[in-house]
Amino acid sequence: ELAELGPEVLRGCARLRWLDCAHNCLAALPVLTGCWQLQALRLDHNAISSLESAPHHLPLSLAQLSLRANALRSLQQLRFLASLSSLAALELAPNPLCAEADERNVSLRPFLAFLGPALAA
Repeated sequence: ELAELGPEVLRGCARLRWLDCAHNCLAALPVLTGCWQLQALRLDHNAISSLESAPHHLPLSLAQLSLRANALRSLQQLRFLASLSSLAALELAPNPLCAEADERNVSLRPFLAFLGPALAA
């Protein structure tokens, strides 16, 4: 099981298009800036609690991101994904932030629309 995924692990994988890091022990987003053609990333069932490093660690080419069953607690974390201009698919449930939205009777749609029209559809 992976506890972290630094840039040295995927050195030479610039043309990587799909990466599945689900069911590990990642507490932070992996450093994938060298994977400039990456389009899909699956990070389900980890321990990721913050998306703050997304603008610095995830490539702009990313179109699909799955973060199901992590430790994301605040809806405010979604703002860190705004730099991912190609993002068209985002999977978040179940995460504590989804429960927070349900408890407050708040729709995630406006947050997703802020990230990009394709996500709010």
